[in-house]
Amino acid sequence: MSTRLSHSPSVIVANVLWQNRKTCSDPSLWATSINTGTQGSPWPVFYDTEASYPDEVVTVYNGPPQFDAKIMVTGEVQQHYRVTIRVRGQSQSSSFVQAELIRWDLNEGGATDQTITLNGQKYLVQSFPNTNMKPAFRESPDSDRWIHNIDCLVVILAYPIQG
Repeated sequence: MSTRLSHSPSVIVANVLWQNRKTCSDPSLWATSINTGTQGSPWPVFYDTEASYPDEVVTVYNGPPQFDAKIMVTGEVQQHYRVTIRVRGQSQSSSFVQAELIRWDLNEGGATDQTITLNGQKYLVQSFPNTNMKPAFRESPDSDRWIHNIDCLVVILAYPIQG
């Protein structure tokens, strides 16, 4: 039986994105750090709070989970976690390219069956069974920045680390 999550889905998925940057389709388009952004750093990944700089940034937010079933014998609840990946770019084109790269890697690339360890807690990010990119919009009416949101369901299993 799995254990409860000790970290929010946004933190876990942000770490998957950051870890996956080395093996994705175009590593130069991915972040070089997590939750730190500096001018010139390509596509840093944040969670929960988006930085005001650089212009091109990826931020992961939590959404409401989807409850699927309850196992009668054990009482374990089966659910998918939901996150929104917000891709902000200097132009509609740059944010689309990065959002499509992330969407592709989550659906068809190497972002499934990844193990993430955070503060001694081990997680298996098994799959992203439903990943949809939403229409783009400007950050504000007078802004040159563009936003693409990717809504995702994600299967995350938490297990205690055994020594």
